[in-house]
Amino acid sequence: MAGASKTLTFAVMLLGVVFFVISFSMVMFKDGNVKLPESPKSELSAGNVAGVTSRLSKKGEQQIHRLDASNTVVTFGRQSMERKHPLKNVTEGRGFMSTTALDKETMSEANASLAANYEQSNELDYREWNLEQARRKAILRKTCAQHPSWNMSIERISRGFNLLWPFIYDDKYKVIYCTICKVASTTWKSVFLVLMGKYNSTQAVDLGQWYTLDRSLHTLQKLRNPAEIEKRLRTYKKFIFVREPFSRELSGYRNKLHKMNKYYQKTIGTKIIRQFRKNPDKEALQTGVGVTFTEFVKYLTKTPPESLDIHWRPM
Repeated sequence: MAGASKTLTFAVMLLGVVFFVISFSMVMFKDGNVKLPESPKSELSAGNVAGVTSRLSKKGEQQIHRLDASNTVVTFGRQSMERKHPLKNVTEGRGFMSTTALDKETMSEANASLAANYEQSNELDYREWNLEQARRKAILRKTCAQHPSWNMSIERISRGFNLLWPFIYDDKYKVIYCTICKVASTTWKSVFLVLMGKYNSTQAVDLGQWYTLDRSLHTLQKLRNPAEIEKRLRTYKKFIFVREPFSRELSGYRNKLHKMNKYYQKTIGTKIIRQFRKNPDKEALQTGVGVTFTEFVKYLTKTPPESLDIHWRPM
């Protein structure tokens, strides 16, 4: 009797568990599909395992939810993806947060499809990027060909006044950055100061000390040996950033003449007011405060480009 009683109790408990699971399933499942929680940091898209397409969020995290033919949930876990090998963990059969009724063959198929789609997308992006870079280089070559005087030897360049000051280099990382003012140049100078070990991060750079900091940067202008200059130009990775020209000129005006900047207002603002304002008052001539954008544009168009300040000299 005691054995029968224990068996009955166990059966009742088992039925209770089954009833709970069924009730829970009715809440979570609808029409055979699993209701997946939304994630604000992930990008989700519909499709089956055979058509997996990866999407990377801005933070390089990936979370892909897919349903195969039998509505089996496949969750490729949110993980930090390396730029060189973004699918390393997934293609080696790791990195899954959860899998439901997923056999090895299906997992292998999902991984292969994901990798193939990523490579195809990446290859397409790279091809378009290459075409764009080729187009930009062609524009540079064409423009340089129209100005034979720009074709100078390293010896002449190294002797030229202010020709090499924009080129900041780092010997450890073998990179050269060509500075263009009003095109995030302060940010990139901060990066090179961090590379030099002067600061731990770009946020720590003291922007109030730029005159001193500028002088501490390694520029090709400081190298006196033409061979050293040529070696770096030929072997280091070189990069440059440009900006929409009108946006850049407006930024220069706002930063140096429109808002309070005593140095630029005194040295350039007074010159602009003297040349392009009818009947200027004595205070404006002395301080250079209040230059209008129209006066600034007239100054740009009437002044030889090589005589303009570096913040609005043509790129």
